Amino acid sequence: MTANDVVMIQTMLDRSRLQVASLLPTEHHNFWVAEQYLKHYNLSHEELLAGIVDGERDCGIDAIYLFVNGVHVSRRHSCCGSRKAPEC
Repeated sequence: MTANDVVMIQTMLDRSRLQVASLLPTEHHNFWVAEQYLKHYNLSHEELLAGIVDGERDCGIDAIYLFVNGVHVSRRHSCCGSRKAPEC
């Protein structure tokens, strides 16, 4: 990685930290990676944060997001038509 790459990534991280200043550095890392990886889905900050599940005894899973036919599915969506969505 060149010095310019490092500067560019650091600038991107700094800008992102300003947008979600309430996160700890370790939490921000997971947020930023998810934001970069999923940016073409245009998820909101709330949707990105809701998918972060990092913690003790998580078997190494830092975040999880569900997409059906390219559409993000969250707790507020009902996948079952008129039936009640299962409670998590």
